[in-house]
Amino acid sequence: RRLVVAVAALSTVVGFAGASLATADNLCVGAIECSIQDASHAAAATPGTAAVVPVTTTTPPSTTAVTSDTTANTSEHVADPNATVPPSTTVPETTTTAAPPPAIQPVALGESVMLGAVPNLQAGGFFVDAVKGRQGMEMAALVEAMRAANQLGQVVVIQIGTNGRVSTDDFTRIMAQLPPELTPTVVFLTVRVPRSWQDRNNELIRDLPNHYPNVKIADWQWASGAITICSDGTHIACGSGMAQFYANLIFESIGRPDLER
Repeated sequence: RRLVVAVAALSTVVGFAGASLATADNLCVGAIECSIQDASHAAAATPGTAAVVPVTTTTPPSTTAVTSDTTANTSEHVADPNATVPPSTTVPETTTTAAPPPAIQPVALGESVMLGAVPNLQAGGFFVDAVKGRQGMEMAALVEAMRAANQLGQVVVIQIGTNGRVSTDDFTRIMAQLPPELTPTVVFLTVRVPRSWQDRNNELIRDLPNHYPNVKIADWQWASGAITICSDGTHIACGSGMAQFYANLIFESIGRPDLER
C-alpha cells in the first residue's frame, strides 16, 4: 500500500512538471527566430487567426493603368503614322461671269431730209431720230443726252445743217460725246439745200476728219446729183427710190453694202 501511494505521488509530481514545461515561454535564438516567435504569440492571442509570417516583398509599381490612359489620350492628338491619309479635296471656286451688255444698234440722227428715209434705215437695223427744223445746237444737246443715257453705240450717223448755219462749237460739242474708243465709226452727211448756209456748213463738215480720226463723210450733196429729188431741191419724201438711194449711201459709208436694196 505504501508503494501505491508513492507511485501516485510521483505521478502527480511528474504531471505537474510536464504541465509547467508546456506552459513555460520558449526562448528564441536570433532575430529571425524571435520575429517568428513573436508573430506566433500575436496570432495565438487572437482566437481563430492563423499565424502569418511577415514576408518583405518588393513589388514594382504598376504601369498598366498609366500606359492605358496615356495611349488613350495620345490617340486623340497624334495621328497614326501608319494610317492612310485621304488626299485633300479642293472644291473649285464658282465664278460667275456677267453677260456682256447687248450691243447698241447703229444710230442715225438727222432732220427733215433723213425723216423721209426712216423706214429704209430701220430695215437696215438703225435706230432713227429725225425731226423737221432741227438746228445745230439742238443736235449737240441730243447727242449729249443720248451719251448720258448710254444710247450711243459703235456706229453713229449724223446729218445737220439743212435748216440753218451750224457753228464750230456745235460740232465740237457733238464730237466730245463720240470719242473713238466708244464710237469708232461716226458718219456725217453733207447737206443739199438751196440756201446761203449750204456751202459754209458743208465746208465745216468735210473738215471734220482732219480733227477726228473716227469721222467719215457721206457726201450727200454730191451723191444726190445722180437722182431727181423733190421739187424744193432738198427733200426725198416724194419718191420711194430717193429714200432708198439715201439709205444705201449711209449703208455703204459704214461698211455694210450688204444692207443696200
